[in-house]
Amino acid sequence: MRILVCDDNADIRELLTSVLEGEGHEVLCTGDGREVLAEVGRFAPDLILLDIRMPDFDGLEVLKALRLLGRPLPPVVAVSAKTLDEDRRAAVEAGASAYLLKPFSMGDLLAVIGRVTGGGPPQGAGGAPGEASSR
Repeated sequence: MRILVCDDNADIRELLTSVLEGEGHEVLCTGDGREVLAEVGRFAPDLILLDIRMPDFDGLEVLKALRLLGRPLPPVVAVSAKTLDEDRRAAVEAGASAYLLKPFSMGDLLAVIGRVTGGGPPQGAGGAPGEASSR
């Protein structure tokens, strides 16, 4: 699967790349929300992992801009440390398929990816209820 990761934290991008490539996925990373808009067309991802809190062009703005492109989009997992229900709701209303709270375990990440892409959770992936929500 082709996964586009957008997070302004280089350490998180590196960790996610390592884990996802280890699972056999092709990963492209960006640290800027605006780059996501360009890479969606070039990279043609099957999934987008999108940090919500970023400087300049945050994840909610990216989600809204992606919807304006007028073409089918892959599932988007919004990733954030924001824990309020209104933050989750805003992400889902903007177009996110799921909302994953930071910090998260790699098992939780893989489970959410499985759910939003129709693959279901991978063997052994679990996590405490409420750590991730999907629509």
